[in-house]
Amino acid sequence: MFFEDPLALTLSPGEREMMVGRAPPYDCTMTEREFLNGLEMRICRELAGLKDKELCALWCDGLSAETFFPHELGTRIVGRAWIGKDGQGKWEFELIVRRRIGAWEDVPWDELLPAEDVTGWMSVDLEGKILKMDPAVTYPDADSLR
Repeated sequence: MFFEDPLALTLSPGEREMMVGRAPPYDCTMTEREFLNGLEMRICRELAGLKDKELCALWCDGLSAETFFPHELGTRIVGRAWIGKDGQGKWEFELIVRRRIGAWEDVPWDELLPAEDVTGWMSVDLEGKILKMDPAVTYPDADSLR
């Protein structure tokens, strides 16, 4: 339906609720969902490339960002991850962002996805079921240089 006057268009409460909080900024090239889907696949490839047999048997079947904690020197985004040999173990993840983010819609998702030819950005705590990621501390992956 076309409306001549955009102010005449009113949203239902459910529609308003869906729009609040996580709308991407106009200059963002990647949405939160696109980032999480891409990071899920990137985690699987990083795990598969690890030398430790126990770790390389794991894979990730999904991520859900829940909240973030801004600090003076950066921001921690935390959430749930489904990781395991069957991809269904309930884990926590922490993503380090090396800049302060004041609002969810200001997260630079497209800048946080690690490139394919780098490693060192992820640490795995098997006992605590915690995945920590810091895309700013990568280094070239020797296997990708061959």
